[in-house]
Amino acid sequence: MRILRLDLGQGQNGIDLHPFLTIVRDLDDLQRHELLEAIRSLARGSAAGIRGLLQHQGLLVELDGTGNDHLSAGTGANVVIDSDISLLDDLPRLQAQIDQQQRRAEIDAVSVEEIRADLDPSARARIAALEARLDPQDETATVQRQTDAVRLEQAIEALSSLVTTLWEAPEGVMALRERWDRYVARMATAGEHFGHFAAAVEQSEARLGAARRTMAEAELAAKPVLLSRDEEARLELLSFPGMDESRRGRWRKTLRPEEQAEMSALLAKVGVESWTAYNVYRMDPVASPARLAQAAAARQALEESEANLQQAKAALASDQLATELNVELAGIRQGARQHLGLMLPPDLGQALSELVVDRPNPAWVAAAEHLRQLLVEVGADARLDRRLDQASGPER
Repeated sequence: MRILRLDLGQGQNGIDLHPFLTIVRDLDDLQRHELLEAIRSLARGSAAGIRGLLQHQGLLVELDGTGNDHLSAGTGANVVIDSDISLLDDLPRLQAQIDQQQRRAEIDAVSVEEIRADLDPSARARIAALEARLDPQDETATVQRQTDAVRLEQAIEALSSLVTTLWEAPEGVMALRERWDRYVARMATAGEHFGHFAAAVEQSEARLGAARRTMAEAELAAKPVLLSRDEEARLELLSFPGMDESRRGRWRKTLRPEEQAEMSALLAKVGVESWTAYNVYRMDPVASPARLAQAAAARQALEESEANLQQAKAALASDQLATELNVELAGIRQGARQHLGLMLPPDLGQALSELVVDRPNPAWVAAAEHLRQLLVEVGADARLDRRLDQASGPER
């Protein structure tokens, strides 16, 4: 509150007051008393019988002195009134008082700004909204709003407790579908566990394939080989070059280098060293001991590879987790044959899912329609819409 002007003596003498210090001269005792009482009354928050102009709560208030006006708040500042005329001559003391009041005003201004910085700008709006809701004159409307809120809460809770979709399937299909989902989940988590067994089986199969190829090659090499008639005739001719009358010169009884190489190749083909040895071999053809030893070693390696593969498969078959999953899969397949026939499709889970039909839940549809009608009836606004979103929860 700030006193701007005071009218003394029925408004005949007006005094304009300074915000910090005002010096008034030439007042008689009655006017001085009236001035002091007016300032004291205003400091107490009463404007009864006072004429003048005030700045109060940001507004200019004209006081006419006719009513018993009551200000909503008094001042908390220090108001100093000195009616001693002799003090007018003590200018240094008055200047010190002015400086003190100015410093105090500056400190108070800083405090006011700090308080304003801590204020919530929306507080006044919220207070107004609360006062409007608590207005005793609108008690009937308040009761009605509370009743509508309860009805809405009950409708939302009823809707949230229902599922949106009903699933229909032949008896036992839903249980089979759940068992299949659990089986697939367990197989997915057991991938690393079965990976070790699968790697061992794969390595054993690879070694077995290599052993079979080696065995086939060794057996082929161990089979006795005979020369054809033309090859036998050629070997005989090369073995006795002097019998060939067509030969002339220095090569009549000896072989040229290329002929010697041809003869060695024919003898090596059957594993003998001469024509005479070939004649003996031809009567009872038998593979060389080295080739027979290679074939025996290849056969033994093949048997070891087959044993390793059987051990790897037996380890997988005897695994407890694998046994449990195999038993579970066999049970699922047995139950699925009652609905899908003896020849089961490759994707058993998809086939079971196709037997399940979903349809809207009539109870949920009715509850949703009831809630919509109730919202229209109560005139729900955005606040009720937000409460509906929060209460309805995630879609199921």
